[in-house]
Amino acid sequence: MNSVKTNLEFYLPALIELIDFSDFPWGKIDQSFSKKWEQRTLESNGEKMLIEASIYDIIIETKKGKRQAIGLLDFLNKLFEELNGNLILSEKVLVRSNAKSMLKAFDSRYLNFVGEMGVLNNMIKSGTYRLSGIEHKLPNGKSVDFKLTQTIKNEEILVEIVNIHLDAERVEGNAEAIERFLAHKLTAKMADKKQKLVEDVAIYLIPVLWGGWEDIQVYSDYFKNNQLALPFTLEPVAYLQYNDGANYFEHHFKTVSHLFDREIKKSEN
Repeated sequence: MNSVKTNLEFYLPALIELIDFSDFPWGKIDQSFSKKWEQRTLESNGEKMLIEASIYDIIIETKKGKRQAIGLLDFLNKLFEELNGNLILSEKVLVRSNAKSMLKAFDSRYLNFVGEMGVLNNMIKSGTYRLSGIEHKLPNGKSVDFKLTQTIKNEEILVEIVNIHLDAERVEGNAEAIERFLAHKLTAKMADKKQKLVEDVAIYLIPVLWGGWEDIQVYSDYFKNNQLALPFTLEPVAYLQYNDGANYFEHHFKTVSHLFDREIKKSEN
């Protein structure tokens, strides 16, 4: 039995429902996981080793009863449940490549694919967009994450998700520092995508911020009163989890200016 698939069936059944087509490369993913795990074991030499958590480490921590990991898996499964309900079959076929890349990321890079699917879910469930392409090729050979069709105007738009992993030791609370940091990241991303394009192409950038709640709070406070003066760039989104310390989890993946708008609901259990 494929151990990766078996664990995912138990802890992330909605992901399996989303991607479990007959030709999904479970065998290759299981082999890659086993190889990576053996490499970790050899490098650790029996000692504890600091690693960047992967989705598989989150499952291991969940088995140990770690609340943060349990909550994160709960968020992921709910995200995939929503995607199952919001995507039509042709769109589900398209996002398999994102899921495959996520499962082949044996470090925190899996969050990049979570960010992509989280933004996609938000756009689809708005009722304004349908997914028409993944890794859409530009004339210069570069690609953007999504091609979507606006359902009302029947116009296509190109969207690139920019995942930004915040370093808590370098997060600064003043507006100039935030603007400088984001402008550097986002202008560099746009310049890279448009390199050597003969004719300009409209590409919308949507940043996704990953970090501790205190770091995200800094950006939330900034965007409550400010906007980035960058064309075709939307306000960043981020993930925030509320819990009551027991069995209640509430997840929010939305624009940072509204992320802290509500208080924790206490479980009635």
